[in-house]
Amino acid sequence: MIKNHNSPKAQQILEELSASRYADQGIQSTFFIPSKGYWTGCFGYSTTEPKKTIKDSTLFGIGSLTKTITAMTTLRLIEMGKLSIEDKISQYLDADLGLIYSDKTTIRHLLNHTSDLPDYSKNEELWTSCFENLDKAMGLNELISWINASPRDNVFGEFHYNGSNYYILGIILKKRLGVTSLSEVYSQQIFQPFKLKNSFIAVEDSLPLNRELCCDLIEQGKSVYSIPGGGGQILSNSFDLTSLLHQFFNSDFLSRETKDKMLTFNQENYGLGIQKIPFANRDFYGHDGAIPYSSGMFFHHPESNITGSFLCTTIERQYAFLDVMEEIFGYFVN
Repeated sequence: MIKNHNSPKAQQILEELSASRYADQGIQSTFFIPSKGYWTGCFGYSTTEPKKTIKDSTLFGIGSLTKTITAMTTLRLIEMGKLSIEDKISQYLDADLGLIYSDKTTIRHLLNHTSDLPDYSKNEELWTSCFENLDKAMGLNELISWINASPRDNVFGEFHYNGSNYYILGIILKKRLGVTSLSEVYSQQIFQPFKLKNSFIAVEDSLPLNRELCCDLIEQGKSVYSIPGGGGQILSNSFDLTSLLHQFFNSDFLSRETKDKMLTFNQENYGLGIQKIPFANRDFYGHDGAIPYSSGMFFHHPESNITGSFLCTTIERQYAFLDVMEEIFGYFVN
């Protein structure tokens, strides 16, 4: 049974700091505190027209937080024997797709961002085309063409954060599970096992009627939300994100050995689809993310077993609310 924690003090911290520092933004945050349960707080308004008060049920695009969820799924399939981390990705991609450099790239290179695939997220022409054709979802072959034509300033074998890596992982997961949609992948492997009731795949899933959204682009921007795939296509709320990350670190969803490999970080604090995030004078495990009109982060502190997340209505100041999270974490940990 889910235990909810009522904390007027945490809500006071959220409201006072947000109002004084980020009054033009909206935020939703959830913490899990051992022995107390889940606390959720909200502040501000959506960017929809008309604006609406952010509630605990409001859905946000979670951007690259999706990458950790894709990594969990990929590593799960590796443990099941459906993939090997050293598999060349070319064996899972149809040859007529024509993805360049796929003959030398492995699953590991995608997970830890050491491939030299061109990065679609750096392609300004692609984003211009998306915002000029908002109601047109991007197809697989079309996006592969955009990837091949995108900037490539990364060196094979060296870390370079790259949206194309996780888009390709999403394709491979569908192939190995014998399904045709990311919705089926995440529903089977993540949403159902972890009992997530507020998580959906943008463009693919029909959203519940009258569900509050952080921005109109979620429904109007099929082009934008169809691009990220396994790197950023999930919609969710802070409760589901905190619940998922807390359960993940307190379950045997992956073996201890696999988790240790996942949490082996490079000099940029990146592991296999997860980041080491230093704040509040401590190290947390999680990921940050952004997509037009929303951004956020989820994070787990292993020593205290406190897990938290926030989603907000900005991408220009993606880390703006970290100071607010520090104060709330400090209150709960003490």
